[in-house]
Amino acid sequence: MSSWDERSEAIKERLKLRTEPIAFRRLRDASELESIEGVIRWHEGCVFCQIPYMARVAKLTVAVTGEDKLNHRCKWSWSSGISSE
Repeated sequence: MSSWDERSEAIKERLKLRTEPIAFRRLRDASELESIEGVIRWHEGCVFCQIPYMARVAKLTVAVTGEDKLNHRCKWSWSSGISSE
């Protein structure tokens, strides 16, 4: 078992999670997404909070950029990382 698998199991056990824990990584440039194996771009309109759900439940590696269509309720400033509301 890899180190990440062991850490994941420990987190799941301690927090009593029913799904896998996920990680979030901000990239400097969207072109870096091409080097990530198995990444999918979500081109349908959605709410940002649905992205972690897709990662946890469907075990997808999902990428979103500031240019992607998110629901109008997702007012997020990608440059600062601070909500614009």
